[in-house]
Amino acid sequence: MRIAEGCVSLIAAYRQLPEICQAVLTTREAQSILVCEDSQTVAMLIQAILERAGARVTVVENGALAIAAIAPNTDHFDAVVTDIQMPIIDGYELANQLRRLGWAKPIIALTALAAPEDEARCLAAGCSDYLTKPIDPADFPTALANAIRSHSQEAVMP
Repeated sequence: MRIAEGCVSLIAAYRQLPEICQAVLTTREAQSILVCEDSQTVAMLIQAILERAGARVTVVENGALAIAAIAPNTDHFDAVVTDIQMPIIDGYELANQLRRLGWAKPIIALTALAAPEDEARCLAAGCSDYLTKPIDPADFPTALANAIRSHSQEAVMP
């Protein structure tokens, strides 16, 4: 029953997306996004939102699979959106390992942990920005685009 309710909520949220979502991610921002999320329902929602906003999305369910997707070709993805609490390799360790690989693109933490110390821990681990759950389908593409823009501007500043 809970899965069915989650699917109904997912479909309802997707249908309610405003038209602005279709143009949020421009060609100068992330077009290929790796989403690392162990909840299939949340991953499907994020994928639907970002694809509607114009991004190409690849979904993996843990940090080990994310590293395996990025390591062979670090130019393939423009950004990573990662859950923090996952099995095998969590979002903190994923960010840390990607930075050690030399990956300088945005890593956006997505978590239900909303205390100031949680944000600080995400940033200390190597995340570029921090967004909290639950995801608002109307606001998520804009929040993600702003996080990517912010990271891009910081990367070019001396």
